[in-house]
Amino acid sequence: MDTPFPTLSTDLQSVPPIAADGGAAPLPPTQQAESLKAGPANALHDSLAIALELAPQVMDNLIGRALLGMDRQATAHPDAEHRALLDSSAVAMDGQRRRWVAQFTALLRVAFAHPLTDEKALPAADLRICMSEMAELERLVLAAGSLRGNPLGSQSFVRAIVELVSRSEAHPQQRQVWMHFLLGALGTQLSWVYLQLAASLRMTGSRDAAFAGDTKDFADYADYVFGLGGKAPPPLAPALLPAPGMTPEMRALAQEASRTVKQLRAVLGLPEPDPSKQAADEVTQMMQDIEESERLMLEVGKRGLAMPDFDAPVQLPTDQIALKVENLLNEYRNATTSTLARVPSPVRDALERMQTTLTNLAKADPSLLTSADHPARQLFHAISKRSLLFANETADGFASFFAPVQKVLEAVAYVAPPSAKAYEQALARLQPIWRQQDIELKQLQDDKERSLANLEVRKQLASRLAFELVSRRDASDTPVPIKQFLMGPWSQVLARAQLHPQYPQDQERYGYASALLLWSVSIRRAGSQKEQLVHRRPDLLHALQAGLASIDYPQGNVDAFVLELTKLHEAVLASEAPEDDSDDIFPPEPPASADLSDMMQLDDTSASSPRPPPAAPSYQSDLNLL
Repeated sequence: MDTPFPTLSTDLQSVPPIAADGGAAPLPPTQQAESLKAGPANALHDSLAIALELAPQVMDNLIGRALLGMDRQATAHPDAEHRALLDSSAVAMDGQRRRWVAQFTALLRVAFAHPLTDEKALPAADLRICMSEMAELERLVLAAGSLRGNPLGSQSFVRAIVELVSRSEAHPQQRQVWMHFLLGALGTQLSWVYLQLAASLRMTGSRDAAFAGDTKDFADYADYVFGLGGKAPPPLAPALLPAPGMTPEMRALAQEASRTVKQLRAVLGLPEPDPSKQAADEVTQMMQDIEESERLMLEVGKRGLAMPDFDAPVQLPTDQIALKVENLLNEYRNATTSTLARVPSPVRDALERMQTTLTNLAKADPSLLTSADHPARQLFHAISKRSLLFANETADGFASFFAPVQKVLEAVAYVAPPSAKAYEQALARLQPIWRQQDIELKQLQDDKERSLANLEVRKQLASRLAFELVSRRDASDTPVPIKQFLMGPWSQVLARAQLHPQYPQDQERYGYASALLLWSVSIRRAGSQKEQLVHRRPDLLHALQAGLASIDYPQGNVDAFVLELTKLHEAVLASEAPEDDSDDIFPPEPPASADLSDMMQLDDTSASSPRPPPAAPSYQSDLNLL
C-alpha cells in the first residue's frame, strides 16, 4: 500500500524563510570569548567547503531519485487521479532541475550559517540509512573544535530543500509531492556526503576544496558557522538567490496585457495610458491591464469595429525570446509516453544546446514561436517522439538513432544566417535513416523472439533428456556429482546437438561421450579396464570440452568439473575392482557412422597424425586440455 503524501508546510508558514542578508542573532558573549581562544580550524573549513562543493550534485541526485520514485509509484498505483498528479509533478520538477541545482548551494550556505533553533518546524525525513555516518560526523566536528554543534547536520539540508520548493510557483499539491520524494531520497545522499566529510576531518588537506578557494571571505563565513568568530558572515550576493517579485512567465504576461491595451485604445481612438498613473506594483498593474483589455474589447464589439491582429508577430526583447525558446524546448525535452518513458538524457542535452541557435532563428523568423508547423518545431517534435522508443541511452538501437541526430543538430547550428529551410532539410535527411532503422529493429526483434522460442524448446528437450540420462541402466552406480552434471549442462549440450548441431556428427559424438562418462566413473566396470580408462580419458575430455563450449558454459565451471572428474578417475584407478567377465565392463564403442578421431578432435590440428602410445596417467596435466 502506498504511503500517503505528508502535509508539508511548503509555503514556509512554520519554517522561517532564508534571507539573503544573512541577518541573525550574534553569538552569546561566552561563546565569543571561547571562539577567540579557539583560533582557526582548517579541518572544519575544509569540510564546510566540501559540503558546499557537493551541493549541486546532491540536488541533481535528489531530483533524479525523486523522478524515478514518481515513475515507479505512478506505474503501480491503481488510482488514475493519483497517477495524473504524479505525472504532472514529475514533469514540473524536471523543468525546475537546472534552476534548483544552481540555487541549492546558496540556500544551503545560508542554512549552515543560521540554523533553526526549533527543529520541530521542519518536516520529518527518514534518515535511518545515514544515522551511523551522521553520528560519526558530529563526533568529528565537535572534536575539531566546533562551538555550535554540527551545523552540517541534516536540518540544514532539509531547510534548504523546503526553501527551494517553496520558491516555486507550482500548485501546493505538486509541492507536497516534491517534498515527499525529495526527503525520501535525502538519507542516501547524506550518507554519501557525510562519508566524504568525515574523511576530510580525519585527514586534513586530503582533498582540495575548490569552493573555499573561489569564495571571497570564506574564512570569516566558516568561522561564524562553527562559532569560531564573533562577527556575522558577509551577506550573500543578491544574484545567488532567486529574485523576489514576478517570475519571468508573469512578466511576459504583463507585457502582453500592456500591449493589448495599447492596441485596443488605438482602435477606439483613445490616447495611450498615462505613465504617471501606472501602479507601483507590477502584479497590480498587470491585473489592471487585463481588466481594462476586457472592458475595451466589449467597447470595440459594441461599436462594430474590427479587432486588432493580436497574433501578428512582434519583435520581443531578446530575453523574452530566449524565455519562450527555453519553454518550447522544455516541451520536447520533457515529453513522456503513457508508460512514463522519458526522453533519454543525451537527447535532452542535445536539445538544450540548441537554445542559442533557436533564439537567433526566432529573432529572424518569429513564426517559430507561433506556428506548430514551423520546420524547426517539426524536427524537434520528430526527434523527441522517436527518442521515446528507447528506455534510456543503453537500450538496443539508441546509439544508431542518436549518432545521425547529433550530426544533423550540429549542422543546423552552424547555418548562417539562421534559416527554417535548414531544419526542413535536416528532417528530410533523418527520415530515410529512421525508416531503415525501423526495418533493422524489426529484424532484431524477430530474431530475439525466435531465439527465445528456440531456447524454450531446448529447455523442454533438455529436461526430457536429463530424465533419460539418469534413468539409464548403466547410471545406477554413478556418483552424485556426475548425475548433477548430466541433468544440468550436459542435457543442454545434448538438446542443442539435436536441434542445432554445429557439426553433422554432434549428436552421435555427445551421445557416445555420455556413455563413456558413465562407464569411466564406475569402479565395477572401469576398475576392471584401467588401461582402457587411461587410453579413453583424453578423448572424453575433448568431447566434454567441445560440448560445453557449444552452450557457452563458463570456463571456470568447466575447470571445476574436470577437477571433480579427475578425483573420481583417481579413485577408480586406485580401487581393487572384483573379477567380472560380463560384457558391460568394456568401454562403449564409438558409433560406426564416423571415425573416432574425427569426432573427438574436430578442433585438433594434429588429429590426422597417429596417436602416440598412452603415457602414464597424469591427471593434473589433463586440466590443461580444456
